[in-house]
Amino acid sequence: MKFKLPNLTFLKKKQPKETDIDPQISKKRRRTRQGLWMRIPMPLRKAIISVVVVFGLVGVFSLTAFAWYTFEYLDPTMDLGNIDSSLDYTTVVYAKDSNGNYKEIEHLYQDENRIWADLEDIPENLKWAFISIEDERFYNHNGVDWIRTGGAVISMATGGKTFGGSTITQQLIKNLTGDDDVKISRKIQEIRRALYLEKEYNKGQILEAYLNTIYF
Repeated sequence: MKFKLPNLTFLKKKQPKETDIDPQISKKRRRTRQGLWMRIPMPLRKAIISVVVVFGLVGVFSLTAFAWYTFEYLDPTMDLGNIDSSLDYTTVVYAKDSNGNYKEIEHLYQDENRIWADLEDIPENLKWAFISIEDERFYNHNGVDWIRTGGAVISMATGGKTFGGSTITQQLIKNLTGDDDVKISRKIQEIRRALYLEKEYNKGQILEAYLNTIYF
């Protein structure tokens, strides 16, 4: 035969809460949850908000004016047709042999041993190696990879790891102009030139110029 035990929970002693023992504990906890901002006097809070708003508006206005000046007055045009004059090519000396055929007999150079290579003469693996490492969305953007640029800006602003956001087109511009100053104006001008360059030249021409201007 089974016997059911009676419910004796009403006999258990109720444990008092900390707040029942000391009401000050509850008040301290509420004050902690409010945080430092709520403990600042209201007039001072209003003053801080006003200063932040004013500085924010000034910053936005300054950046807008600066961007407008850069886009309005700085010339973005570039010509890859003049790229030969900016590179230090190697001079190749030819001589005619006894059969009347010209053969290379000497390469003359000073600082750089550089010979232009057409895109079709460059191995496919080499092309894709640079694209995958330097600019994986090379064939999908219009000169500027806004996703990578935005990521670089956010990482820099939050104190994270810094990395370059430049595309192959932007790197080509930097190599041709020699301008690598760490300035916002230089970066904006570089972006403008990259957008212009991709309108005037196709991806193959840009990639060919890039691979012929970098160091190996």
